[in-house]
Amino acid sequence: MDIALPRDIDTKLNELDYVELYDIDDLKEIHDKNDIKRSPAIMPSSSEQRPTIHVQTLGGFSIRTNGCQINDNSNQSKKPWALLEYLVIFQKKDINPAELIRIIWADDPGVNPNGALKTLMFRSRKLLEPLGISPQKLLVQQRGTYAWTQDYPTVLDIDEFESVCNRALSNSLDPEENLSLCMEGLSI
Repeated sequence: MDIALPRDIDTKLNELDYVELYDIDDLKEIHDKNDIKRSPAIMPSSSEQRPTIHVQTLGGFSIRTNGCQINDNSNQSKKPWALLEYLVIFQKKDINPAELIRIIWADDPGVNPNGALKTLMFRSRKLLEPLGISPQKLLVQQRGTYAWTQDYPTVLDIDEFESVCNRALSNSLDPEENLSLCMEGLSI
C-alpha cells in the first residue's frame, strides 16, 4: 500500500504474481463504493434528475452546477486544470494513461509518469469538491482508462456555439433571424 505523495513504491510491482499495489486513489474509490453500499437511502434513484454540469471553455475555463462554480483563475498550478479540461472536452472517450502523460508532460514525463498522473488526478479531483458532487463520480477511472462522467449531463459552451453557428450558416434563414443567431453566438 502506497499512500505517499508523491508515490514512492514502484508501480511495476503490480506486474508480479500475487501482488496488488493500492494507492491513495484506490483507497478513496474503495471507500466511496463502500459508503454507497452503507447508505442507499441518500443515493438518487434512477428516476431522479441529476444536475446538469455546464462547462465554459471560451474566455477561460470553468465548471458550474447546483449554483456552485469553480474556475482556473484562482489556482497557481495549471496541470490539474489542463487535465480536467482535456477530459471534459473529450468526454465521450475513455483515455488511456499514456495519452494523458503525452499531453500533460509532452516535454518531460519524469521518472515515474504513472505515479505523477495518479497524483495529478488526485489534485484535479480536489478541485471538483466545491461542486457538491463526488469527484470520483465526475473523473472516472475504469478498465485502466480515465474519463469524464457519463452519469451527469454535461453541456459545453463550445458545443452550443457550434450549434448556433451551424444554424446561422443555414441558407433557409432571413437576415433578421441570422443576425439574431449571430448575436446569440457572440453572447456565449
